[in-house]
Amino acid sequence: MLKEWQSGTRIVLARFPDYVNYRQDDANKGAAYVDEVVFDIISEPATRTAAFESGDVDIIGVPTADVARLSEMPGVSIIAQENGHNINFIEFSNVAPFDNVHFRKAVAYAIDRDSIVEIAYMGRGTPIQCPVPIGDAAYDADLCAQYGYTYDLDKAREELAAGGFTDSDGNGIVEMNGEDISVTLWSYSGFDVQQKTIALIQPDLQDIGLNVEIRTVDFGALQPMLEAGETGFDYMRWTFYDQSILSQLFLTPGWVGQTSDPALDELLKVADSTVDPAARVQASHAAMQYVLENALIAPLLTDWFQSAVQEHVHGYRWDALDNERLIDVWLSK
Repeated sequence: MLKEWQSGTRIVLARFPDYVNYRQDDANKGAAYVDEVVFDIISEPATRTAAFESGDVDIIGVPTADVARLSEMPGVSIIAQENGHNINFIEFSNVAPFDNVHFRKAVAYAIDRDSIVEIAYMGRGTPIQCPVPIGDAAYDADLCAQYGYTYDLDKAREELAAGGFTDSDGNGIVEMNGEDISVTLWSYSGFDVQQKTIALIQPDLQDIGLNVEIRTVDFGALQPMLEAGETGFDYMRWTFYDQSILSQLFLTPGWVGQTSDPALDELLKVADSTVDPAARVQASHAAMQYVLENALIAPLLTDWFQSAVQEHVHGYRWDALDNERLIDVWLSK
């Protein structure tokens, strides 16, 4: 029950003694074990981590950069949701050269996903080839290995050549309409891991002959640029729990008005209107195959949701929809 709300500072929930829990994935079917749950709102990540280290906070959503240090603290556990429902990917505007399928495939082949996970995400993520999150019911690593993209610079260069992008003057930059291709890879501010990622992608793309600048802006400024097709391509992250994420991204006109593909629309409508779960997965696979064959996005990884938990906290976990479950939590002190 809501006990206290200090706007921008703190929310306190009190135990509701008559609560009945019908969820099958929780052990506790009655009221919470703890008397209160206090959410302290601490906007600065370093301050949150310091509060946890001092013992003032029992659980925090831990920044990736702090995982290694906190995991070495005596009694501290890092609880990670590895099969999460987020997907990090490169998306493309419907403008040249990004409207060329060979160019998009070249970008997809040129990116070293393993290095991004290890360096930018410090190993706290899973490289993927699927255009849906790893926790999605439609996720199928074998299907996506068949139609997706791995790090292969030779194949990337072959795709550029197939699309008519060649380095005729030998200066190391491929050309379009007789001029060197210069592109900007965009992302949005507020997340250091995003900036580290695009900084890693930049030399990958330069290795295949693309002159790439990287830019970061506030998402409020980026959104209208995406809708106008001004970005060319960008690094994006989406979270959703169902394979209908495909329709949200790609069903005409697409989430930022850059997609119009009647053949894909038909596949997505079948997937969205199919009720039987197994048949719906198969319908989603058809749409996923189409997305990959046309390189509508370049999937990169699913990053892990993770919390640091003090040793006196027991029963804390993530559920299948990436929600923290507190109904089973009890404290030993």
